Amino acid sequence: MEWALYLLLGSVAGTLAGLFGVGGGVIIVPILLFVFGLLEFADSSAVHLAVGTSLASIVFTSLVYARAPSAWSCALASLAKNGTRFGGGGGSRIMAG
Repeated sequence: MEWALYLLLGSVAGTLAGLFGVGGGVIIVPILLFVFGLLEFADSSAVHLAVGTSLASIVFTSLVYARAPSAWSCALASLAKNGTRFGGGGGSRIMAG
């Protein structure tokens, strides 16, 4: 029964994310928190499970996309690498003060 609930909620979250043009995590994390509350998960672990589930779906989706033919060019990969390196470094320095 739980699997049917998760499949239904995943379908709803995917549809809403597509309609509103936002990342699925914005929708799925609060939904999972609600469901975990109904299933009486411990509050201390429910948030970690919801965020971890969202991140795991991002990883698997990214791997599938990266393996697609002609998905990445060398220029795009270099741009993404440099943007991550400098944006992450700059953002951490700003937050560190």
